[in-house]
Amino acid sequence: MEGFKKYLRCYRSYFRTNMLVYAEYKTDFIAIHIASALILIMGVVSLEIIFAQVEHIAGWNKYQVFWMLGYFYLIRALYNTFFINTLNLGYWIRQGSLDIYITRPLGTFFQLLSTGRYNTELPLDEYLIGLGLMIAAESHIDIIPGMAGLLYLVFALIFCTMIYTCIMFLLSAASFWIIKSNALHELVGSIERLIEYPLNIYNLTIKIILTTILPFGFISFYPSQYFFSFEDNKPFIVCIPVVALILILLSRFVWKKGLQTYQSPGA
Repeated sequence: MEGFKKYLRCYRSYFRTNMLVYAEYKTDFIAIHIASALILIMGVVSLEIIFAQVEHIAGWNKYQVFWMLGYFYLIRALYNTFFINTLNLGYWIRQGSLDIYITRPLGTFFQLLSTGRYNTELPLDEYLIGLGLMIAAESHIDIIPGMAGLLYLVFALIFCTMIYTCIMFLLSAASFWIIKSNALHELVGSIERLIEYPLNIYNLTIKIILTTILPFGFISFYPSQYFFSFEDNKPFIVCIPVVALILILLSRFVWKKGLQTYQSPGA
């Protein structure tokens, strides 16, 4: 228990320091968030254009798709707030910076999550637009109400954020064996655009890839269906915690193997 408190105090100190650095440049703060918000809004506008032509996409109406998109923005906001530093791993390995953190008394993975920030942006825009989409869409669709719906939402946010984090971490951990792994993150950036729409619109091959190999479907598509009472993919909805646990264990295994094979560039 004392060890947990120590790490909590350290994380709080790291986070506060990161925020002070982040708040130092107010002009950058405003410019970055305006640019990021515009990109998110363009995604919403694209959907508006599509639904101006059709009423449904693969059985989903406009407000259901908007709710799912807002939910995805919220998941990504949580990742960008607490776990975005996993993207630093490739840089640490290539530059030899990992040597410094391995020799420090704190856990290496803890330092990866808390030391500095991969970028200088806090995802305030993703929180605001994501929640805004969900609240605006909810008044037009039947969402499962009450405590059951609220509890599922809380647990789904936790598990789905873990799934997203593990996927991004595993791609970063490829740097232990692949020097230039940045291309994998660029690929994921393109794949993320696919899950802004219901997976039902894609062919079977793409659905299998986004459910198994790169399980982005468990981040927003499958959990959203619980709230819309869709019965088609009920087994996948139930499997979300299982998928999260499998990815956490896989990430732990890959991290340990990566550290065992790591060789300092200066060696």
